[in-house]
Amino acid sequence: MNGTILTTAGKAELLNAPVLQKKVNWTTIVVGDGNGAGYIPEETQTQLKNQVWSGSIIDIREIASGHLEFHTVLPADVGPFIIREAGILNDQGVLVAIAPVEDQNKVSITGSSGTSNDMDFIIEVLVDNAESINLTIDPNVVISTREYVEYYINQRLKQFEEEFEPYELEEISAQEAEGMFDE
Repeated sequence: MNGTILTTAGKAELLNAPVLQKKVNWTTIVVGDGNGAGYIPEETQTQLKNQVWSGSIIDIREIASGHLEFHTVLPADVGPFIIREAGILNDQGVLVAIAPVEDQNKVSITGSSGTSNDMDFIIEVLVDNAESINLTIDPNVVISTREYVEYYINQRLKQFEEEFEPYELEEISAQEAEGMFDE
């Protein structure tokens, strides 16, 4: 996602954090439909033009110095709408970052079709003092990354292989095998 900017409130919060010797708590990602059209966000904004969903930040990664990725998941039963704007809120509900979003359809899957359409959503933010941001994770949300699941499965397979040695197969001649399956 290109074009994420810190709002005036977000800049002030990050500038004051080291001075006050405290971390900031960015807890929520919000998405909106921009009232039907994309736009260029302004740092003076205090809210999205038309918020349609909010959810907890479930992961934060520093992919380079000061380059952070904030991750959430929009559930399958949310929607339908077109995401055109996104933001991050602190623990007081204040908009600290805002981003334009290229139109992304969020469809809703309901009923018992057996399919899931959860939507991973990431906002990238550039900051000078990433160490001032504290991640608060909602304990009611449990998400496993693909890397973790693959790692877990591979560990369990290794453990299984160690516990159960493969059977040693004996080579037998065609003559020996000839009568084995006759009854």
